Amino acid sequence: MTDGRCAVIGAELVCACGFGKEACIRDLYAGKDAFSPVRRFDPGHLPAALAATVPGLQSEKGESLCVPMLSFLAPMAAELPASTPVLMASTVGEIDRLSDGTGRCTLNLLLEDTLRMFRKTKGRILSAACASANVAIDRARRMIASGMCDLVIVGACDLVSEFAFSGFASLGAMTAERARPYDRNRSGLLLGEAAGILILASERAAKGHEVSAWITGSAIRGDALHITAPRPDGAELERAIRMALGPLPPEEIAAVVGHGTGTRYNDEMEIRAIRRVFGDTVPLASAKGACGHTLGASGMIQAILAVEALRRKTLFPQTGLETPEPGAERMVSRQPQVLNGKAALSLNSGFGGVNAAVLLEAES
Repeated sequence: MTDGRCAVIGAELVCACGFGKEACIRDLYAGKDAFSPVRRFDPGHLPAALAATVPGLQSEKGESLCVPMLSFLAPMAAELPASTPVLMASTVGEIDRLSDGTGRCTLNLLLEDTLRMFRKTKGRILSAACASANVAIDRARRMIASGMCDLVIVGACDLVSEFAFSGFASLGAMTAERARPYDRNRSGLLLGEAAGILILASERAAKGHEVSAWITGSAIRGDALHITAPRPDGAELERAIRMALGPLPPEEIAAVVGHGTGTRYNDEMEIRAIRRVFGDTVPLASAKGACGHTLGASGMIQAILAVEALRRKTLFPQTGLETPEPGAERMVSRQPQVLNGKAALSLNSGFGGVNAAVLLEAES
C-alpha cells in the first residue's frame, strides 16, 4: 500500500553529536564521528570499548537516562492537542531501569514517561528491533492516509547499555576497531544512543505550517528466515523498496540513506537489494559510521538526514569508509555527493528479518 502522503512539519533529535538535530547534521557533513570510550559500565570483558553516547547525559536518581533526552524533545510535542497519538519506537526502552527493582517492562516505562512529558493521553510502543523507527513512520503514514487522524507524533529512543553490548557481543557482531559501513574490510558495529521526534500531518493539517518534506510511501516486509541473520540475497528488502516506491520510477531517487551497520551480512544484503532496484550508481550512505547503531532510533536519524540531504541537494559523506565493498564503489563516497532528484529512501533492517523502507520527497 503506497497511497496517501503525510507532511513532516517538525523534527528534533538528540544523539552522540549533541542536543539538537543541527549538531548531528553538522558532524556528519563534516565527516566526523562521535565515538568515545565507554564510561557507563566496564566494557573490559566485551570486544568493543567505544560507543557513541550523548555527551553530558545525566538523570535524577530513579529516572532513566531517556528522560533528559525526552525533556529536550518535549516542547515540540507539548504544543499539539493532548489527544494527538504518539507512536514510540524503541528496541529495549528504558533498559537502564531493568534492575531497579520495579519489575516493570522497560518499554512500558518509556511509553509512560513519553506520554507524561509530551502531555499526551494516548500512544503505543512499536518495537521491531532495529527497524522500529521506520515501522513507526510507516504506521503513522497509514493512520493519516486512512483518515484516522490528522496529526501523529513519532518518537524514538534507545540507550547504550551493558545489556545491548552483551547481546551484540554474543552474536559476534561488534568490532574492536572503528565502524566502517559498506567498507570491504568492515569488522562489525559500534553502538550509539539517540532520541528523536517527527511531527507528521495530513495535507489539511499541514496548512499554515512549514513543511520540510513529504513522506509519500512506506512498506514493511519480513524475511521469515532466521532470528538474527538477514536473508542473504536481500529479496524482501528489495520488495519493501519497490512497494515503498509505488509508481515512482527508481531513477527518480536521488539518494538512499541506508541501514549500513558495518557488519558483514547486513551490508552485503543491503547492497544487493539496492543494486537490483537502482543499479550501482545511486548515492548511498549510513549514519552509523558517525553516530553508531542506535537500535530502534536508527530510522529517526535517517529520516532527519534524508530531509536535510534533499534540502541541500547533497548527501553526507560515508564516515569510516576506506575501501568500498565490491559492488558499492560507485555508490558510497568519503566525500559529500551532489544529488539530482527530489526523493530519498531510508532503509532499516532488524532482527527477526523485518525490512522497512520509507520514501521521502522534497517540498515543491
